[in-house]
Amino acid sequence: MRRFTTFLFLLLLHTAFGQNIFQKAFNTDIRPFREDLSISFKDKDGNETSMPFSIIKGKTDGPVFTIIAGIHGFEYPPIVAVQAILKEIDIDRLKGTLIVVPIANTTSFYARTPFINPLDRKNLNNVFPGKEDGTISEKIGHFITSSIIPVSDVFLDVHGGDAPEDLIPFVCYYNNIKKPEQTLLAKKLSEKSGFQYVISYPYTLSDTDAAKYTFKQAVQDGKTALSIECGKLGNVQEENVNLIKKGIYNMLATMNMYQNGTGPHPNMIYYNNQSYIRSSAKGIFYSDFKAGDSVKKNEVVGYTTDEFGTVLEEYKSPKNGIILYKLATPPINVDDMVMCISSNTDINNEYPTFDKITNMTTSSRKELCKLYLQRYAQKDLAGVEAIFAEDIILRDWKIRVEGKKKALKETKKNFEAAKSIEIEILEMHQDKDTVAAELKITVNETEELYVVDVITFNSQGLITSIRAYLGRGDE
Repeated sequence: MRRFTTFLFLLLLHTAFGQNIFQKAFNTDIRPFREDLSISFKDKDGNETSMPFSIIKGKTDGPVFTIIAGIHGFEYPPIVAVQAILKEIDIDRLKGTLIVVPIANTTSFYARTPFINPLDRKNLNNVFPGKEDGTISEKIGHFITSSIIPVSDVFLDVHGGDAPEDLIPFVCYYNNIKKPEQTLLAKKLSEKSGFQYVISYPYTLSDTDAAKYTFKQAVQDGKTALSIECGKLGNVQEENVNLIKKGIYNMLATMNMYQNGTGPHPNMIYYNNQSYIRSSAKGIFYSDFKAGDSVKKNEVVGYTTDEFGTVLEEYKSPKNGIILYKLATPPINVDDMVMCISSNTDINNEYPTFDKITNMTTSSRKELCKLYLQRYAQKDLAGVEAIFAEDIILRDWKIRVEGKKKALKETKKNFEAAKSIEIEILEMHQDKDTVAAELKITVNETEELYVVDVITFNSQGLITSIRAYLGRGDE
């Protein structure tokens, strides 16, 4: 027992030494400054690995922006793109600090192992917050959680399609209504990234739930965090490497840290509702579809056979949408992810982007109304906050409140009380700065409300009044 206790003490001492290496480099007052280092990890089973990282400090102080690639070692475009960023970054033009982890899961990378670390058979992107005295992957997760995330202002986790995965490039963030300021910045960085597809996920974690995922841990810890998904099928595609680089440079430019951005994509597409198809059979998978294809509800999108060609099961799309990513190789096992189908809660309407919110003062108030309704349906409290005027009056058939703070409080109550909100615009009319919208609102997929919202805007395009009237349908 004493021998085991001594061994455990040495392991913890080993971890503390690694943390000290990181903290010493990060806390230096020298500017400009760059140091490329590596931290070693060893677990109680004798497994050993290391994780490289760079601390790059510009001439002047500023935000701390963390970039992590290689959480999955078989996702090559992110790793190659971050390698290029490390070579290209001009420290004399940098404001603030970059923390760059070019390959978080080096064992997976060098062993060419998809998804997991071959030493402990664990998925690094499923162990957060990690454990100080855990397995090798858990120790890496703990170090990122305890040392890197706390000092980060922005945390970017860069992924791609692993060995069997086809996906379309996208940027994503969690719609955390508990942290509206951080969520609003994550949304803005996503929109500025240059990616066409901007994906938001619901955030339902409590403060005590295990985050599991890397950038979800940063969100839970109150940071502005987002992720890039770009690249596929365990190969290096030059166009995807360049797209990742462009996304990172655009985000740094948005943070006023490095002026090498090219601006947002001119035709952004938003999705906020993801549905997943999983396999219940082991066999050989077939599909004529690829990532980016549109699908219709109940359309057959693939099937699995046994080794003799007998069909074991078919897969149907649960809704209208687009294939965000999918299994793209023949082997399939029970509970494998077959496809992710993504859609928007109001996909038939086009909405203005984040930037346009302050540039639409002479544009149709109908478009601003659609923007508000979209963000309401997404339960996007940060987005709603951005278009509420300070002197807003909110009135419906139950309450009347004045002021932005009280209006947001009531809106947050509604968001927290509903698992899902769908809004269908039946009619919309505009008179100068006021829009009347006849709506069908479906709460939790079962409760239907017919509502008329009368929304008034000020000269800056912000909402000063919402009057909601409860009605009934035509039935």
